[in-house]
Amino acid sequence: HVVNFDMPLNSIDYLHRAGRTARFGESGKVSSFVKKGDRYLAKAIERSAQLGKPINNLSADKRDYLRGGALADVIGRHPRTVRLERGNARPDKQYDGSLR
Repeated sequence: HVVNFDMPLNSIDYLHRAGRTARFGESGKVSSFVKKGDRYLAKAIERSAQLGKPINNLSADKRDYLRGGALADVIGRHPRTVRLERGNARPDKQYDGSLR
């Protein structure tokens, strides 16, 4: 069993650490403590593992997952188009679902 007390900075380091638990064809478990800033990488790793996809190209940068970034489909975050209905409404804009 491997316990990550801090998330690795990228998916390659995560894979290296996780590999320590399953040697010589054996299975193993990995548990990770996840801080708020690490949640995008952690969710992407979890989702990719569930889908049986490789995790070697995942990113710790949330911009890759939000607003239609290169990895948005990994965690299921795609921008939605919303229509603003005010007097001087701007044209349709992308909204990523955040509360910012």
